[in-house]
Amino acid sequence: MNQLQMALFAWIKKHPATDRPLGGLLVMDEPQTFAPSGAMTACTQSTLALASQERKYGLGLVFATQAPTRTPLCLSHHPRAPLTAEEVICRARPATDG
Repeated sequence: MNQLQMALFAWIKKHPATDRPLGGLLVMDEPQTFAPSGAMTACTQSTLALASQERKYGLGLVFATQAPTRTPLCLSHHPRAPLTAEEVICRARPATDG
């Protein structure tokens, strides 16, 4: 991952997205193995380099995880259980003007 990140950083510096807002997107699924919140790994420095410079060159960086511990939880509400079929149908109905 470290080599991939450094190669991507070198490429995006040579080919910045000057004519569009985004030239590339790196999605890291479960990144805590590559860049844990406490310990340093071989990938920590390259991840920090990408995260600090990515917008400047038009690169998007997305961290996807099911168990966020480095950041606050999502700002949107997520119920403990999925909606029932009846709840989905109720929410899908158009609102009537009363």
